[in-house]
Amino acid sequence: MPKLSKNDAAKKRAQAKELFVKGISLDTIAEIIGISIVTLRRWAKDDDYDSARAVATLSVSQMRRTILDAFVDLQNGRTPKVNPDAASKLAAAFEKLSDRRKLLPHLFEAYEMLTDHLARQVEEARSRKEKEAALNFLKMVRTATDEVIARATSDQVNQTH
Repeated sequence: MPKLSKNDAAKKRAQAKELFVKGISLDTIAEIIGISIVTLRRWAKDDDYDSARAVATLSVSQMRRTILDAFVDLQNGRTPKVNPDAASKLAAAFEKLSDRRKLLPHLFEAYEMLTDHLARQVEEARSRKEKEAALNFLKMVRTATDEVIARATSDQVNQTH
């Protein structure tokens, strides 16, 4: 396999971490992005993929629930699991989001669910032909998804300036 340019390696490294965070196995990721499993394992160790996966498992709804639980605890005279000042700051941050910006995390979550499902189809394929077809479809969907997310994110960045 020819050596990747720094730019290509950085892109593949980011894609690999993103897929791992979504729960895809290292073997499948190596196939999806076209790198060796040895390289991927090194990246996973160097970039602490496990910690990134743990952080990413928090959904917007879980964060919202944590904030609301903290306020209920305070109202009922209990010590909240989250510091009241931190809960207040988080709540204020959510309130500052425009309606469209509030939808972006849900858009990301929906695309993640779709790509997770397709990656699992790659892993569960019974034959090499099925696996290749599922892999090609996943690559096509990921390309389109990345374009939509980049556009949506860019639109939000431009609206805040």
